[in-house]
Amino acid sequence: TVEVRDAARLINTENSRLSYKVDSALIANLPLNGRNVYDLIQYEPGATNVSGIMFENGANTVVNGVRESFNGFLINGISNTGLSGGPVNQPILDTVEEFQLLTLNNSAEFGSSAGAITNLVTKSGTNQLHASAWEFLRNEIFDANPFFANDTPDPADRKRAPLRLNQFGATLGGPIKKDKLFFLIAYQDERFLSSSPSPAYIESPEFRSAT
Repeated sequence: TVEVRDAARLINTENSRLSYKVDSALIANLPLNGRNVYDLIQYEPGATNVSGIMFENGANTVVNGVRESFNGFLINGISNTGLSGGPVNQPILDTVEEFQLLTLNNSAEFGSSAGAITNLVTKSGTNQLHASAWEFLRNEIFDANPFFANDTPDPADRKRAPLRLNQFGATLGGPIKKDKLFFLIAYQDERFLSSSPSPAYIESPEFRSAT
């Protein structure tokens, strides 16, 4: 027997605030290039990616037409917004338990920001010791060669430009005092190498005769 269940989001009857929540299971399964948890903002209605268009601080996202720098960021209810906008710290993806985005009719407690409010709830340890480790890899040997590199006459210039991105880390959580006090630590780092091939300039016989 195969049973499939789905349910619409519950209607908020307590206030007129418009908000969305993403739990840890969706956070782990949704594709996020670079493992930036704030990219989850762009999955919600009204959000627009303005990377390369606007150059303000605000997770490269405009929500409901409000300026990028007006977005607010909280971690466990504590402000994570810089003086010029944008998040001060970017939490490691594997430490986030819940992601909440408030987009409209926010209450007075969120009055410090005129745009969307992103509130993250971090994970805590449990009575059992848990650990995880990961590495995400990008390498030019997995990529297709760019069109213009394939078009060069010299075969030596057709090789792919180096592109190597390694993101790796680990988490460890457990009890300090059973049922009372817990700990969760996490580490993440990355190594990035990229370069562009130098353009090949070829003089045709017509160009040489003209000069």
